[in-house]
Amino acid sequence: MTTAITAGPVLVLPGDTPRDVWLAERRKGVGASDVAAIVGVSLYQGPLRVWLDKTGQLNWDGNAATKWGSRFEDDVLDEFIDHHPELVIARSPGMYADAAEPWRRVSLDGLATGDDGLEVIEIKTGQSRHSTEEQWGEPGTDQIPLMYLCQVTWACAIMGARRWRVGFLPLDDLENYCEYTGMFSAELAARLHARTAAFWTGNVLAGIEPSADGLPDTTQWLEGHHRVPRTDKGTPRELP
Repeated sequence: MTTAITAGPVLVLPGDTPRDVWLAERRKGVGASDVAAIVGVSLYQGPLRVWLDKTGQLNWDGNAATKWGSRFEDDVLDEFIDHHPELVIARSPGMYADAAEPWRRVSLDGLATGDDGLEVIEIKTGQSRHSTEEQWGEPGTDQIPLMYLCQVTWACAIMGARRWRVGFLPLDDLENYCEYTGMFSAELAARLHARTAAFWTGNVLAGIEPSADGLPDTTQWLEGHHRVPRTDKGTPRELP
């Protein structure tokens, strides 16, 4: 069985690292935000896009969604901190790697210490909590979009955290900031580890291009380079 909890986290870069340095270092491993794309449950990216990035064939520094999400992040994190005086919270503590497998990486929005020990804090903004695509559940539950569940599970596994928390600000209803929380799942972490390890060694290190996935982001890139996706578009809702 694949080990779900790592040997321990090692700080790779501090939180105030210049963005160009952070982007270059990020390409040296699989980050938490890459995982959903690799396993096929991201609504926005697929394994081909991640492979192009990790192999240095993609010059991408974000889009409108990531730009505005980044600008709102500090304010939403402030709101989260205001709601949790019981937690000791470190803001943007940096990029960490698994000591035993340095390709496994995570850049954290926040890291908290509470009654359950170490907790991973993830901040999200989105168009609506009622999005039929992202599928947010009721605030206070662990019902978050699967692509974000993959992200926080990966982060918890690397950091050795038992709990995750997500602060979410819906952009169509700024008065209704909400939160979600759940416990780390070693079973899900093991499945993600196995899938991403196969991708990292079998595709990235081996230089073997994965199949295209037909997602809009991938299709746009392929069209710009006069290529055609090899698979039909799908909207996965369960971990393949």
